[in-house]
Amino acid sequence: MVELTEQKHMEHDPEYARAVYHLGKRECVAADVHLFNSHSILHGIDMGVLKNVDTTAIVGTNKLREGLNNCKASANTASIGTPTLAACASNDILLEGTVMTTAIHNNLINRVFSSLKGSLPGAIPFYEGMPVIYKGVNMTEIKVTNGLQGTVMQVNTAVCSLSFMYAKYILVSFPDCPLKLPGSLCGWVNIESSIWSLTITNAVIKDHTVPRFWFKWYQVHLQPGFTITGHSAQGKTLLKVLASLCIGGHTAYVTASRAKSHKGLFILAPVTLAHLNKPLHPDLLCKMQKA
Repeated sequence: MVELTEQKHMEHDPEYARAVYHLGKRECVAADVHLFNSHSILHGIDMGVLKNVDTTAIVGTNKLREGLNNCKASANTASIGTPTLAACASNDILLEGTVMTTAIHNNLINRVFSSLKGSLPGAIPFYEGMPVIYKGVNMTEIKVTNGLQGTVMQVNTAVCSLSFMYAKYILVSFPDCPLKLPGSLCGWVNIESSIWSLTITNAVIKDHTVPRFWFKWYQVHLQPGFTITGHSAQGKTLLKVLASLCIGGHTAYVTASRAKSHKGLFILAPVTLAHLNKPLHPDLLCKMQKA
C-alpha cells in the first residue's frame, strides 16, 4: 500500500497510486506499463461517449491550449439542440496613441499575450454548461481560488461600439463555494470583467505601422476547461485526464498524478519502460542529491 501525501487522493486505487509513485521516481516496472496502457485511446476507448465528455486534456503550450479549447467549444455547440455559443471578445479602450478601429481591435484580440504577467485572452468562447477554470485573484472567503474548476450557468453579454460582443459577467457554479446570491443556487458566483493595460509599439496593422498606443483591456478571468497546460495542471485533482505520457519525466508524472484512479487517465499512445523511466535531468538530479 502506497501511503504518500501526493497520492492521497488515489487511496481508493492503490495499484494506480503505486504506479504513479514509481513514475515519479523513474522506477516503473512492467506491471506499471500494462496499467497505463490499459487506458490508451488506441485500444478502442471512445472519447465521444457521454461518460467521457468531462475529460480534461493536458497539453504543452498555451497556444495549443487556446486552439483546442476554441475547437471543442465550437464542436459542442454546432448541432441542433446544443447550447448557444457566445464568442466574447475583449472590450478594448484606447487611452493614447491612435483611434480604435475594427482593424486595431481585430489585431489585439488575435495577439497572444499569455507570456505577459496579468494578461487576459483576446476572445473566449462561452456557453451554458461549459466547464471553465477561474484564473483571477483568490477569493478564499468563498473558497474560490486561482485554478478552480467550475461550470458556466449564465452568460451576460453586451456589444461594444465596434459591434463586437463582450462579456459583462459570467455566472459560474463552483463546487464547495458557500456563497448564496439572491435568486440563485448556492455556489453560483458572478465573475465580472477585469482590467489589464498595455502599451504596444510599432504594430503593423493592414500595412500601416502604428508607432505606439496604450489601451485598457476588459475581459473575464476565465478560460475554457476542456484543455489546460501541464504547468496549470500542477496541484489540481481532475476527474478524467487525456494526455501523452510518452514525453516521460516530470511532465508525465504531473499528468498521471492529476487523476484519482487509472479509470480517470486516458493516454494518446501506448508507453514503454523507456518512456516512463526517462532519466532525470542532470541538474535536477544534482539538486535532489544536495537537498
